[in-house]
Amino acid sequence: MYFSYPQTHPDTTYPKGYNYIDRFEVKNGVSFFYVLDGNILRKDVLLANRRNAVLIRYEMVKSDGEAVLNVRPLINCRDHHLRTKEGDLTFRQEVKQTSVMITPEPKLTNICISYDKARYRKVELWYKNMTYEERDGEGSGIHGRPFLPWRAGSGASRG
Repeated sequence: MYFSYPQTHPDTTYPKGYNYIDRFEVKNGVSFFYVLDGNILRKDVLLANRRNAVLIRYEMVKSDGEAVLNVRPLINCRDHHLRTKEGDLTFRQEVKQTSVMITPEPKLTNICISYDKARYRKVELWYKNMTYEERDGEGSGIHGRPFLPWRAGSGASRG
């Protein structure tokens, strides 16, 4: 099992998924290429023009066989100057066949996550004590608590 994103906590960063990035390309968006035991996973990140939307697409470019991709989105709805903690917000999830609509309460912008080959599993966890690179006036790291609403997994082969 490999994790492609780091979580920074006081005095530690885990997992260190950035170690698997072989290269990245910038064209219409950004593409990251992860090398995992000889397999190559491509992650494309595209921003929609004039919309509050982002598309993240994963593709197994090279694989020695079957692979499983688990996606664990971390959600946070806040002003970039604020910190969110468990209890500040609640998230209601409406599950459809190929998407999940996440509605934060108090009412903010809805978040829609769509998938084509995944299986949805509701989790509803708060990640506690994550540290962001920005610094507050005291010189210590800013802590946040993003929300993990669900986990999606898919068996995938090349293509």
